[in-house]
Amino acid sequence: MEIDGFNEFLNLLCITKKVHDIKRYDLLENSFYDRWDYDDYYQTMYNLFENLFGYWSLDYYERGNFELQIFSDAVIENFYIMAGEYGTLCGITEEDNPYIKQALDMIKDELYIGHCMSWTLKAYTKPLRKYHSRLGIFISHDCGCVELGVLAYRLIEIYEWFEQQCEELKNKLAALKTLPHMLHHDVLISTERQAIAA
Repeated sequence: MEIDGFNEFLNLLCITKKVHDIKRYDLLENSFYDRWDYDDYYQTMYNLFENLFGYWSLDYYERGNFELQIFSDAVIENFYIMAGEYGTLCGITEEDNPYIKQALDMIKDELYIGHCMSWTLKAYTKPLRKYHSRLGIFISHDCGCVELGVLAYRLIEIYEWFEQQCEELKNKLAALKTLPHMLHHDVLISTERQAIAA
């Protein structure tokens, strides 16, 4: 037996629980309607997309029959700025930076939803403008197999991950900055060992 709107209702319950867990009650107030109505489901998802991150845009491209959604937020910007700072302090290139690699892997895992959706990430450790670091999601309208509720849930998890990593990086940078002479000393010893071994 199939109940119309049952899966969508369950998606909303899961999203509501996730929003509650990350203490973003503003999303409930600004994105959800007062009562459940199947006809409002997709609008609720788009409301959530708009309110989850600090910046959101949606453009539909008729020629390719796809939509492009852009997401950015201070947690994404700050993450890449601090990851860049961490790399500089530790003498690590952006290509080898473990935080930048982790972010890319996490987004790959979260957004592997279906063949009708693809994404791109523009990440800058030295942004030139506000919301310069951003996530772009392309959704094809030709097959219609991207479940917006699943995407919303995954985006909340992405937001939460960046938020948690910002806190971790902030603490790690504070610790590194209080011991700059030791960091320099470790790099110097490493360089001397390499010279002796040569």
